[in-house]
Amino acid sequence: MPDEAKAEIKNTVRFCGGNERFWQGVPARDLTEEEWLKLDDELRDTLLQINLYELIEQPIQPASEPDKDPVKASKKKVGD
Repeated sequence: MPDEAKAEIKNTVRFCGGNERFWQGVPARDLTEEEWLKLDDELRDTLLQINLYELIEQPIQPASEPDKDPVKASKKKVGD
């Protein structure tokens, strides 16, 4: 996969344990990709196998990129 395509997707990890399930030493909440990668491979595999976390891919929207559709951009009101 080209680097450009990788840069457009950000992995996050959704916590699926609710209020009853957790793993000691791992935050009981959604994790960023960076937090997830700090865990060792064996622990990540275990957490996925027991369905305590699930991987999600989210497209990254560049913050500085203007609307590419000029009609849509021209219909924006001031202050939007």
